[in-house]
Amino acid sequence: MAKYHFNIVDRRGVVPDEEGTDYRFFMEALKEAKESARDLAKHIIDNRTVLLEQCVEVTNDEGQVLAALPVVEVLRHPHFPKFRKNC
Repeated sequence: MAKYHFNIVDRRGVVPDEEGTDYRFFMEALKEAKESARDLAKHIIDNRTVLLEQCVEVTNDEGQVLAALPVVEVLRHPHFPKFRKNC
């Protein structure tokens, strides 16, 4: 198992996921990142807040960015959003 962290990033800074979550496969971590980005998009819409380039960043325990998913990508392509290398 490997530990993955799901940080929330926007132009104001980073909200780190200090605890992280253990997953057997990296694809499970990417699925969690998609769910996190969807939840964040719903929160933004429900609260009528401004979309400030929010992004979910997946890192390993050493802090290396493994994948990033902008919230806007989940809104544009809800079923098959494309991950980036970084936010």
